[in-house]
Amino acid sequence: MTWRSIWAIRVGFVYDVFYQYGQLPIGQYIRLRRLTIAAVSLRLTRQPIAAIAWQLSYDSPQTFSREFKKRFSLSPREYRCAAHWDTAKLLKKFHPDGESLPLARFFSLPEQVYYGYPMKYELRLSDLVLQSTAKTSIRQKVDRFFTAGGGSLSVLSDYAAASKNELNVEVNAFVGCHEAGKLPPALAMNSSLTTRSGLYVGVEFYGSWSRYARLSSDLYMELLPSLGVSRRDGYDIECFITRHAEGEEAGDRRYRVRYFIPVTLSAAGLRSDSGSGSEPVPGRS
Repeated sequence: MTWRSIWAIRVGFVYDVFYQYGQLPIGQYIRLRRLTIAAVSLRLTRQPIAAIAWQLSYDSPQTFSREFKKRFSLSPREYRCAAHWDTAKLLKKFHPDGESLPLARFFSLPEQVYYGYPMKYELRLSDLVLQSTAKTSIRQKVDRFFTAGGGSLSVLSDYAAASKNELNVEVNAFVGCHEAGKLPPALAMNSSLTTRSGLYVGVEFYGSWSRYARLSSDLYMELLPSLGVSRRDGYDIECFITRHAEGEEAGDRRYRVRYFIPVTLSAAGLRSDSGSGSEPVPGRS
C-alpha cells in the first residue's frame, strides 16, 4: 500500500465522520458557512459588498452576488436593506458534542420599564460571533450583582452597524431591574428604558457560562429559522434569575436565564401563544 492510498483512506474517513455528525458534505458545509458569515456581515456592519467578497475569497463581487442570491433569494444589497432579518438560511458553526437547544415558546409581552444604566460599545464582528469579549463584560456585572445579594437582573441588547468603523458592530445595551433602587450601589444609576410590547420567542436556559456564551448565536442561526420567524426591531432581553455554585471555581457556576428575542412571523399559518414576561418557560434537558 502506497502513501497515496493511505492518505486517500484517511481523507475519506474524515469526510465520512464529518458527514455522520454534521449531516452535510464538508465542501457544502464550508460553502454555506462562508455565505452565513457574509450574511451576518451585511446585516451588522457597513463593510462594502466588494470587500466582503474579497475577504471571503470569492473571485469577484459578481460571483459572490450570484452565490448569495442563489442561497438567500435576495441580492446582497437587498438582504442588507430588508426591514426584518430573516435568518432562515443561516448555518451555525458545527459543534461535534451535539448540544441541544432549550424548548422555545412564543410570548406576547407588554410594554415594560427597566431601571438601571445604559452601556454602549463597539465590537469586531468576529468578537460578537465568538461571544468572548461581549459576554465576558456582561458576566462580570452579573456575578457582581448576585454577589451583592441581588434578586434578578436583566440585560437588554440591540445591535447595529457602527457609524464610524465599517468593520465594527455597535452594541446598545441596558443593565437593570424592573424596580427602581433594586440594583446594588456598585451598579446603580438613575436611568430607565422602556421596551415595546409585541411578540417574542422565549427560552429558559440553565447551565455553565461557557455554554451560555454560545446560546445567542445558536438561537439566531438554528431556533429562529426552525420556527419560521424573523427578528424585528427591539431589544433582546436576558433575565438572569439565579446563580448556583456547584464547585469552588468560577467555571463551576450555573446560571438560570430567560432569554427573549423580538420577532415577527414570516411563515404562513404560524400562530403565537400569549404569555407574561414573568411566566416560566419550559426547558429541555
